[in-house]
Amino acid sequence: MGNENINMTTTEIISLFNLFVADSTELSDTEELALLNRVIGKIALDRPWESLKTEATGTILVSGSIYYITLLSDFGFLVENKDNKKIIFVGSNHAEYEVVSFSNRRDYRDTGGYAYLDLVNNRIVFTANPSSAGSSYEFDYCKIPADVASGGTPTFPPARFHPMIAAGMSVDELMIEQFPKAQSYTIENQAKYNSYLRDLAYWNSQLQIS
Repeated sequence: MGNENINMTTTEIISLFNLFVADSTELSDTEELALLNRVIGKIALDRPWESLKTEATGTILVSGSIYYITLLSDFGFLVENKDNKKIIFVGSNHAEYEVVSFSNRRDYRDTGGYAYLDLVNNRIVFTANPSSAGSSYEFDYCKIPADVASGGTPTFPPARFHPMIAAGMSVDELMIEQFPKAQSYTIENQAKYNSYLRDLAYWNSQLQIS
């Protein structure tokens, strides 16, 4: 898979990207970096990668009769953290609040033990007073990696998969639409990307403990 466990900088990844498309792109340096970060974000959202799982902690807020948690800026999506459910643990006794779908939230109105994602307002809302504002909470989620600065090194995916980013950049829809010459390399580069994705998914599966 190329340079095993050797971190690549954005400069090196972009150089590899240009090699993959035989320098058929006319993207500026800024546009290439934006494309690189776009591809990293796409990979991150593909599934619940173990290396992107993290814990959120804080205190419950209240506005009127609404008790809620404000989502962090790197929030991607919730992950199962107990018995195949997505649970928010509240207070020192770790009371369990199951997260239900936004569409089904009315079925749990004024019912304790539940919460739902209100993504429009960037928060998790409890269906009933969980105890009081100021109670602690914790839950697990998959984060979205922060954008990598020029000359920096991606923290995701792991080093051995960094060439995957270049392959993903070469088959990005916007890049293909703007620079038709790149289409001649699409099949080959898509195969490269898919191969890395399979390897990354297998590596991820070996980290999962049931």
